[in-house]
Amino acid sequence: MKNIKLELLSLLKKPRRFHRYKNPILPYVVQTKVAVDDNTAENLKKGHAFEEFIVRLFDQDLFTLLEWRSDKEINGVSPFMSRFPDLEFYYKSDTQELHFAIECKWQQNFYDEGIELSDYQLTNYRQFQIVTGIPTFIIWGIGNIASRPNTVYVIPLNDFTVGKMHEFSLTPFQRHVIDKNFFLDCQKKTLK
Repeated sequence: MKNIKLELLSLLKKPRRFHRYKNPILPYVVQTKVAVDDNTAENLKKGHAFEEFIVRLFDQDLFTLLEWRSDKEINGVSPFMSRFPDLEFYYKSDTQELHFAIECKWQQNFYDEGIELSDYQLTNYRQFQIVTGIPTFIIWGIGNIASRPNTVYVIPLNDFTVGKMHEFSLTPFQRHVIDKNFFLDCQKKTLK
């Protein structure tokens, strides 16, 4: 894990190494944020509650939580690593093992009949997956409250081909039992 972080940080100092990638690498993406207001603070609270809900659904005997990033910022300055997915897990059984990452999103309702990642977010998560080789999933909760959503979708990042996914295209990614522990298929790199 330390080597991955060092490699990512060293990439900041050597931008000429990125010419082989189609998309711009993380350091070239500029994020603009507004000052934290009451609404933003409430959204951060809800986001953290959803992350807690997701973390509880991983069996601690099989899954080790390696990283849990938080969104922190002051005067427009935030840690470079906060651009990466929220959670990193390491799965190990008697026969398989896999390091993977998860970005958690929760919202009360579908917006414009779907869900959406900004270009900034999608680019960052894709570059994280490319540079680290760590499979990444987007887990999206909809409805009720963040700590107990009505519906949960588990979307492999590779299936998030555009920034917006319509509600109907999410059906294959829906978890049918919301509070059941996650199952990971290391061969297929699927999380259910």
